[in-house]
Amino acid sequence: MTSCTKAIIPVAGYGTRRLPITKSIEKCMLPLGNRPVIDYIVRDCVTAGITDIYFVISGAATQLRSYYSRDVELEVMLHDKGKDNLVETILPPEGVTFHYIEQDLNDGRYGTTVPMWLCRDYIAPDELVLYMTGDDVTYKPEGLSDIEQLVSLGVPALLGLPVPEGDISQYGVIETTEDGIFKSIVEKPAPGEEPSRMINVTKYVLPGSVMPFIEAAMQGRPNASGEYYISDPIAELVESGQAIQLVEAQGTFLDTGTVETWVKANQWLLDAS
Repeated sequence: MTSCTKAIIPVAGYGTRRLPITKSIEKCMLPLGNRPVIDYIVRDCVTAGITDIYFVISGAATQLRSYYSRDVELEVMLHDKGKDNLVETILPPEGVTFHYIEQDLNDGRYGTTVPMWLCRDYIAPDELVLYMTGDDVTYKPEGLSDIEQLVSLGVPALLGLPVPEGDISQYGVIETTEDGIFKSIVEKPAPGEEPSRMINVTKYVLPGSVMPFIEAAMQGRPNASGEYYISDPIAELVESGQAIQLVEAQGTFLDTGTVETWVKANQWLLDAS
């Protein structure tokens, strides 16, 4: 199996949980500190050796495209004013190609399986692909990022976020075998029946061989909530005999999905800097 050099990052949708601000600001461009949340994700990808990033977008995604394009006029202005140190902060990362795959929101099918399915023609059966959401990050300012650790294994893997305190029954909780191999995700288990203290944060390194299971899922019916969860075809992949390694996250989980989590994430980042 070839190494993981491709990443799929879903950023489509209206961002209804963050309206009205997402009426004019793309949800992945909401700021964490002085950078959009998507840039933390992209930088983690680049340092992990990813060379092709497939953004699954809706509409033109003009802000996202602009952010990862060069603005020569701005660069010249900064040079002329002696602000060369700022030029480095606005240059797109080197060594990576960005691809924009449009999701038709009128299709009616939605969920975490859909972006993977839309990129099916770009992933070979014998290669690994990184799949991760576009509105949260496990932030680790020093050492290997969690994404670097996930990719560096060179095998199918998923990131688990440890939740040592509090009620985790509202999450998808990861169940593993005794030797740390992923077994299943138990959605919202009853209190006291959680298989672990590790929750799923939708960050996977998957083999291209998952695509037939993705295709089958998309041709079927959605789950009870009306969505196509990627955890369902992954469960079938595991049942077919594919081992997926669990990696415990070391970074702090920063989420911009709701106003409350976004405010907390920014406050944490300010306090930590």
